[in-house]
Amino acid sequence: MKKILLRKLTTIGLILSPILLLAQPVNDDCTGAIVLNDLSSWCSNSGEFTNINADDSGLSASCFPNNQTNNDVWFSFTAEATTVNVSVTGDTGPNGGGSLDNPQFAIYTGSCGSLTQVACISDAVGINTIELFETGLQIGTTYYIQVGARNGNTGTFQLCINNFNQIPDPSSDCETGVILCDKSPFTVSNVTGVGNNTNEIGDVGCNSIGCQLTESGSAWYKWTCDQSGTLTFTLTPLNPVDDLDFIVYELPNGVNDCNDKFDIRCMASGEVVGAPFPQWEPCTGATGLATGDPDVNESCGCDAGDNNFVDEIEMVSGRSYALVINNFSQSGSGFSMEFGGTGTFLGPEAAFTTNPVADTLCLENSITFTDASSFSGGIVAWEWNFGQGATPTSANTQGPHTVNYSTPGLKSIVLAVETEDGCIVTEISTIYVECCDGMFDVNAAITNLLCPGEPIGAIDLTVNNDQPPYDFLWDDGNMNEDLSGLEPGNYTVTITDDFTCDTILTYEVIGPDDFDIDTIIGMPTCNGGTDGSITLNVTGGTQPYEYSFE
Repeated sequence: MKKILLRKLTTIGLILSPILLLAQPVNDDCTGAIVLNDLSSWCSNSGEFTNINADDSGLSASCFPNNQTNNDVWFSFTAEATTVNVSVTGDTGPNGGGSLDNPQFAIYTGSCGSLTQVACISDAVGINTIELFETGLQIGTTYYIQVGARNGNTGTFQLCINNFNQIPDPSSDCETGVILCDKSPFTVSNVTGVGNNTNEIGDVGCNSIGCQLTESGSAWYKWTCDQSGTLTFTLTPLNPVDDLDFIVYELPNGVNDCNDKFDIRCMASGEVVGAPFPQWEPCTGATGLATGDPDVNESCGCDAGDNNFVDEIEMVSGRSYALVINNFSQSGSGFSMEFGGTGTFLGPEAAFTTNPVADTLCLENSITFTDASSFSGGIVAWEWNFGQGATPTSANTQGPHTVNYSTPGLKSIVLAVETEDGCIVTEISTIYVECCDGMFDVNAAITNLLCPGEPIGAIDLTVNNDQPPYDFLWDDGNMNEDLSGLEPGNYTVTITDDFTCDTILTYEVIGPDDFDIDTIIGMPTCNGGTDGSITLNVTGGTQPYEYSFE
């Protein structure tokens, strides 16, 4: 887990000076947004962030109440997948995320000073924890998170984020459980119901006389091991006070047959009803499989040594497994899942090739993407996203697909493939689309000055490329295509086309030097003589010269 400077300063402030605790947060405005680099089921520590002494940026999202101060702080992330889950947790009690009441936050795209709202949520009922899902993110695009609170409230809070490619909605029955084919993290927004088979977990090893397990809000997942090795995972409730239980089964008849399943791990520890919270606090919060844990089962309650985790499992290639996650609290809230260990899940390989084969592409050229995915069981669905400025933007057939781009920059191409069992994997690659060499053909007719001090110079441009219209910006701020009334000197122009490609050119307007006249007078040799003379030596101006004496 990454630690940020803000938290270190706060810790130091507890020792050194109360003034430091009251300092303005480092991420008080958009331009100072804290960059979130770990987007895989990441959560800050409880109370790690604060909006105490933050100013109101004046930017009010559509779901924020009108005429209320919003002392906001800012974060940013660059999307690595198409779906994001963000949560902010403040004062939710002993297991809460901080001291903030009525939190609210919004997600934006664009750049500071020119932001477009993507989503927002505001805690109007005082539960002090909020979270939202947003799909359709553009991979490689930067997004901003604005965190504040209703009624001008300030305090500390916990921020969580998971950026992932969405898997199918969960099923509450083993037979129709979602099949996983890789260990990518994911988040489920809510879990309700017990399915058609209302209790499939009543005969597991962590049952006891005082602990009869029944399904309350369940989600089933299944997979087949590809390469043998260990499996660990961390299961984190979206509502921090929820009690999540789970059971891991082996499926001896294969991934599509839940008959004869037998449990190999069971975790049911949690609240001890009637006991003080410190007694059962170790059995709250995140749960899962952990390497070296001494237990293979934890029954109801919170016995000595229980910690909400049980030991890892050793998967065997070719064998199938199932995991049921049960929300004992029946809150309806979901969870995030992050896998670890050395074993792998069996699934298709998503891949594609490009023609031309290159890391960069000239903006005026097209590129063809060809599916190169493989799976022994066959692939039945393809979902493409070709990135910002692409035509077409997306496709849902195998292809190949020929794509053109209307803007330069780094493009993220996403291919998700799905098997008949509903197993989905994703491949992400990037290509840099650049402005082409020689995109602009610019001719300039220059009018130079003929006489010193007469500003009649001019530059008349003729521009040709395939992407009009054009914008012009001269170094003096003039935005006209052509200039007139110019004095001698150099003039630089930036020409930008509809693709946002540009070229920078400099032209010189020439003018003659000022006139310099050296006069030589020859006096007559005698009074009344006619042999006097005037000789003019002239430089400057534009030759030839004409003379007129009066």
